[in-house]
Amino acid sequence: MASKSERNCAVGKTLYVTDLDGTLMRNDETISAYTIETINGLIDKGLAFTYATARSIESARPIAGGLHIHLPAITRNGAVLADNATGKHLEKATFSEDEVALLMEMLPELPKYGFVSCFLGEEMHRLYLDCEHTPALQGYFDYYAANPTVRPVPSFAELFCGEPGYVTLIGAKEEIRPIYERVREYKGWETLFQKDTYRDEFWLEICPQNCTKAKTIRKVAEKYGFDRLVVFGDGINDIPMFEIADEAYAVSNALPELKQHATGIIGCNEEDAVANYLKERTGCLHNRDGEATGKEKNGMKRFGCAINYFIVDLLNIWKDSSPETFAARRDEYLAAANASADSPFRQLDYTRMTKMADFIKRQVDSITCENEMKMEIFFREEQPAFIDDEVNTALFDFSYADRIYAFACEHGLDIRIHTVLWYNHVPRQLKEYLAGRNEADRKRLTLAFLKAFMQCLRERYPKGYCVDVINEMAADPDELRYMAEEGEPGYEYDEDGIRIDFWYRTLGKDYYLEVLRLAREVFGDDVKLVYNDNNEGNREKQKTVQTVVDKCKTYERETGIRLLDALGMQCHFWGSKEETKEFMEQFFAFYRGLGLELQVTEFDVSNHSTKEIQERIFRDFIEVAPKYGVENFTMWALNDLVSWYAADEPTLVDRDGNEKPVAAKYVEAFSAKRQ
Repeated sequence: MASKSERNCAVGKTLYVTDLDGTLMRNDETISAYTIETINGLIDKGLAFTYATARSIESARPIAGGLHIHLPAITRNGAVLADNATGKHLEKATFSEDEVALLMEMLPELPKYGFVSCFLGEEMHRLYLDCEHTPALQGYFDYYAANPTVRPVPSFAELFCGEPGYVTLIGAKEEIRPIYERVREYKGWETLFQKDTYRDEFWLEICPQNCTKAKTIRKVAEKYGFDRLVVFGDGINDIPMFEIADEAYAVSNALPELKQHATGIIGCNEEDAVANYLKERTGCLHNRDGEATGKEKNGMKRFGCAINYFIVDLLNIWKDSSPETFAARRDEYLAAANASADSPFRQLDYTRMTKMADFIKRQVDSITCENEMKMEIFFREEQPAFIDDEVNTALFDFSYADRIYAFACEHGLDIRIHTVLWYNHVPRQLKEYLAGRNEADRKRLTLAFLKAFMQCLRERYPKGYCVDVINEMAADPDELRYMAEEGEPGYEYDEDGIRIDFWYRTLGKDYYLEVLRLAREVFGDDVKLVYNDNNEGNREKQKTVQTVVDKCKTYERETGIRLLDALGMQCHFWGSKEETKEFMEQFFAFYRGLGLELQVTEFDVSNHSTKEIQERIFRDFIEVAPKYGVENFTMWALNDLVSWYAADEPTLVDRDGNEKPVAAKYVEAFSAKRQ
């Protein structure tokens, strides 16, 4: 019998199933943020939705992990049912010993043309012989070079170790077709021969009997009590599921052979056709062509920049100045603001300010306060945290953030709220008030303080589209090693890799669950909640982030309260030769596989080696990030002159306000103003 959570998936009695490649996915092998946002909104309202793909769950999750799918994902053309949120294999079909022997006999070409997908415990490994391969197959292995589950084995027999469940051969049509003609004569397994969606190569896929998309979709529909089936697809392997569906819709870019079996033709995969169809059919969440709602704005592309109140004030002064009067007014302002003599703001002349204002107008969609919304920095020193156990909101000084918010509103810019909780900012007044109180009081008062602070942010800045709720919570092994080398004291962390800081000691282990729940209560469902962290490529840190996300998802399943919408990846690159394209591919694939939207929140590239390496990192990053669904991007500073690492020239805009050559690709990928 299905569990309560499983039965809840059957709301509406109609099951919607889509293919991924060429259907839900765009031609760059990503799913747009708009599609993810739209489908997730419909799922929240009761839409029963999943996908059926020839991909493994390990390959699908980095792309489709952002979808909040409750039903099993149908992968490997029906051979494997998997959990899209965790990647766990729920059901799998495997070859018998007799079938393995027959496959080895019938496929002497396998080492040159293919690999075998075998289940080893909870993991699926793609195993191949290290020999000469077809160019197409070698390209596949090169793409997954950083993936430890795609690996060579020493002998032909060991290709089928563990529980073999799938055989794949890749090559030119004339190479693969004769093999297909040979193996399809055997009726004990399922064979599929078709051209790849994206490349000029052909794939032959062999899996155990009764493993097709159609048969497995029917099994899912029967298990969860659906009485109608609506499907979407583009390729030949979608024909069987089209034949069993009550309604079947081909995208306009589908093969003619599939369109013959379709109930109707919808738009192109590049135009979010499936999401638009579902929106129109099952209830409009927002009108993409009309006035943007909060949910639509959360799905928009954004090219953002960090900004501070000095720059905002100087931009306002520039607006009311002439080339002749600006310098004097700038210096008068900076003197009154006690800016240091070597402050970079003193170098912002009228021409540079003009270029800065023009850059914001043409390219920037969103701004992030550098420090003005952070806890503690702008608190009023003379005010206490509480008066008779009631939070004293007079402690909070938002006057500096207010200036930035007013600037954002005036110029039609979105704003992200950054950041609520950070180990580096703990109010002195809060610690003083808690001194001497018992553990229960300390926790109760701290949560009340956090809630009041968040409520002020929500009420003062209603245009905030997302909030970095927790910043840099995971211990950083590289940071700790550096501190040890410099003779600096380190810090404690628990067995999960979480910093044991003031917040941890006061609120307890897994405190982030309570803080995120509180944030959802305060900010509601239309503001995205983000966990923001850095040093994304460190493998130990990745394990910590995965633990955090897994615990959040468990909490969500148990309570029905969504805690996290996105992971904020700061992407402060050091500028080392180790920061290669493969390095970026690894960490983007890992984080996308956690099933949350990815946002780049503090991007820059320092230069701790050579200028050539720095420029190569700029080029590599923009080739990688969009492939993993990143559409929300923030550069940490408006240009090199006002960057925290100004000497390294780490941004996309030079000291004089001129966009660097590579900047055009970033703007094209991320700026809503350029779409």
